[in-house]
Amino acid sequence: RLAFYERTIYWFGGWNIFADYPFGVGLGNAGFYFVDRMNSLGYGSYEIRNLLFQTDIILNTKSLWFRLLAETGLIGFSLYMTWIYILWRSSSFIQKSRDALMQIVGLAGKFFILAYLVEGFSVDSFALPYQWIIAGLITASRLIVQREGSTLSESSNAA
Repeated sequence: RLAFYERTIYWFGGWNIFADYPFGVGLGNAGFYFVDRMNSLGYGSYEIRNLLFQTDIILNTKSLWFRLLAETGLIGFSLYMTWIYILWRSSSFIQKSRDALMQIVGLAGKFFILAYLVEGFSVDSFALPYQWIIAGLITASRLIVQREGSTLSESSNAA
């Protein structure tokens, strides 16, 4: 039931929190700053008005990327994006394996990261298990491929 208009209000609210607090407001605290930094057009939305005045929930940014910026600031966001980049590089490394299954895992890792980057604009939670399972799969597969490569180089050095 969320329309794009409301999403942009949430996103710009998160961006405004980040603009006021470039080092973040702390994990889980963006909702406490949201209403003060929300665009006044948000009051024209039935959904936002209902959430503000008829429920006891705290509004949030509805986007992982804006939430990370608002809550952890530039440093936390940069660290998280560095981790995503390392996962991408690991997926590329896995794709260079001689094993076809590992090549598929590397490709699946890249598809996951691309989808995750897009999905981050509509989901703002770290509590979904698939993201941690695939990140663990990428990490474990890289270790396997790396050991596979070191074993091959050791056997060729021994010969």
